[in-house]
Amino acid sequence: MRLALKIGLAWQVVMLVITGVAYWRTEARVTPIIQNDHNLTNSLLHPSPADVLKSQDEIAAIPSSREIVGTDVWESEFVSRVRQRQFDLARSIIWNQRQLSQKYRTEITELIDKLAAAPADLDLKLDLASLLGRSYRFAGLKTWGWELLAEATSFAERAQVTALLAEFYEGAERRALLRGALGFATYSGEITPELRAHLILAVAADLQEDHLPGAEMALYKEVEEQSVRSKGNWGVAVYNQGVKLQQAGYPSAARAKFNEILSSRLNDREPGATLMETNRNYRHRAAVMIAVGYRSEFVYPLAYRWQLRAADSYPYWSWCGTCSSFEVNRESRRMVGDAFLCGPVFLIGHCLLHPIRTWPIWAVGVIGLFALYRRRSPLKITGFLVLGWCFFE
Repeated sequence: MRLALKIGLAWQVVMLVITGVAYWRTEARVTPIIQNDHNLTNSLLHPSPADVLKSQDEIAAIPSSREIVGTDVWESEFVSRVRQRQFDLARSIIWNQRQLSQKYRTEITELIDKLAAAPADLDLKLDLASLLGRSYRFAGLKTWGWELLAEATSFAERAQVTALLAEFYEGAERRALLRGALGFATYSGEITPELRAHLILAVAADLQEDHLPGAEMALYKEVEEQSVRSKGNWGVAVYNQGVKLQQAGYPSAARAKFNEILSSRLNDREPGATLMETNRNYRHRAAVMIAVGYRSEFVYPLAYRWQLRAADSYPYWSWCGTCSSFEVNRESRRMVGDAFLCGPVFLIGHCLLHPIRTWPIWAVGVIGLFALYRRRSPLKITGFLVLGWCFFE
């Protein structure tokens, strides 16, 4: 018993010394220095006529004949009827798709009615194509998109169609389409700030594959400055700046960005960009990243504190029960790990204050005490504890 107390005391003292030194080092703030490719940034945000012509040539070289495999037949049939101006049949096809929400079907049929009255109106066609583009790679939309691009005469129209076509491609082809769409949008001066911000964010995300953090930061900064505070695009831009700063080794500067998100009025329940991200959860993710930053600096008490705040003050929200349960389990494991690294006092206190989150540890303890009571061998006791911990993990 005395040996266990000595080990626990020594463990606590060592961890306090480590975290104290680490916290003292974090107070020395360093100005972030991330190299930026100014030529690339300028060509994206302030394209010249030569840049626009280059984008047009790159887009013209992209093949448009690839087929989409594994999509619903009705989608291709619907787009085909619209292209042939058989609007009554198109209206019937879309209204029979009961798996779609009534609001979505109503929006589409309203645009079909307008197209029936003005079938040559390119703006109405672009609105309908953009509406269909909400569904992932809507069958038949790519072919129609290339036809619309051929009809487009203004840079604003080309930007809208090119951004739509980018969703059907990967790699260099997608990069050329996204950059072309951003160049057209900026050069035209007629695109809404929301669409331009959306294109900038898409191009910045694509730059991750090229490992150009400086250019990414410049694009995110542009969106932050041009967007309304506490709106969706602003939140995405600020959050990604924090992530890039943290990845570059500037956790203090990253925390300043994440704290901007925590003090904003962003809607955490805003729909996410993908099926794997049902909701944005801006504040929850920001608090988690602050904890990650402190963890990387070995300041485990503050990492534990921020992980706990992420769980309690900024809880994760999702309509997907599986996603929510997975996040709760992951939070519990992280908090136990941080409390363990803080020392035995923190770990015991965490188990006492949060019994629901630490029920597997209590279960392991009960199993261990039961084994001791039944006078099991040390090997069997260890086996029980290992099995319990594996179950918790």
